[in-house]
Amino acid sequence: MKRATLSVLTPNYNHAKYIGEAIEAVVSQSRQPDEYIILDDASTDNSLEIIEQYASQYSFIKVFQNSENKGVIYSLNRLVELASGEYIYGGAADDKILPGFLEKSMQMLENYPQAALCCAIPASLDEETGVIVNGYNLYPKEGGYLSPEQLMPLIRATNFWIATHTVIQKRSSLSSVWFLPELKWSSDWFAHLVAAARQGICFIPEPLAIFRVTGNNYCLNLRNWQEQKPIIQNIIEYIESPTYQDTRNFFVRSGVLKQVPGPYGLPGIFFLAPRNLKYSRYLTHNVVLYGIIFLFKKLLKKVLPRRFIVVLKNFKYKLKSNP
Repeated sequence: MKRATLSVLTPNYNHAKYIGEAIEAVVSQSRQPDEYIILDDASTDNSLEIIEQYASQYSFIKVFQNSENKGVIYSLNRLVELASGEYIYGGAADDKILPGFLEKSMQMLENYPQAALCCAIPASLDEETGVIVNGYNLYPKEGGYLSPEQLMPLIRATNFWIATHTVIQKRSSLSSVWFLPELKWSSDWFAHLVAAARQGICFIPEPLAIFRVTGNNYCLNLRNWQEQKPIIQNIIEYIESPTYQDTRNFFVRSGVLKQVPGPYGLPGIFFLAPRNLKYSRYLTHNVVLYGIIFLFKKLLKKVLPRRFIVVLKNFKYKLKSNP
């Protein structure tokens, strides 16, 4: 059987501190990509020099540069246009994949060609504490293919998260624009869920990629409600539009909008649904229950120190993964 082709894509802007580690993680994989495209977004540090050094050593690395700083969404969409692979992995310059990630993910996708994407258990590295946390408690112990009908109750019950830094996606499952600029830091979340709602996903029950929490991550902008509010409104407007209306049932029944936070970390839909009847269908019982539990956990965090919480979570996840 012919092996499916894979493009690894990395946008970079001033990540000289991390880009070498990210590249090393890719080139040392047991299953190397057919091409590794790195797009520098007009960096002002020496990251481009580091990238070009690696490109001179590995023929499958291709380097491009924006003439001026365009931002991560523009860069990711340009990378998709440059890619030729049947499958695409978009890895951030400050994250890194773990050994076996590409081989295991591609093997799963080749076993289940109907799936839109493959994801794994995410791991995050807290730069402040140095602790790596694995999200075992959100995920099933068995891997394989999950249809949209199987995925909806799983999200309701466990808040199953399709973590972008673990996702390899089928190029043909992408919309005309991979990341919608109006959705900013939620654009990847939306793109993956739309694909999942239409074709289902593959899942690998082990951590295979690390998200680095630096305090400057693009996604942390969601803490500003004035910026986050129109993004949630745009998400719903897109779901209700003719292009994405076929996924509306999935978004409503799964309760997945609980994953998009608003003030105090509560689901943003809490604060929008009372004012708009169209939004109220997304405020399901499951979303309300999630909000109540979230508030209780937040109260505990105020009492206990942050490092203790992180260590406790990691210990709990290890227990769940090693019964």
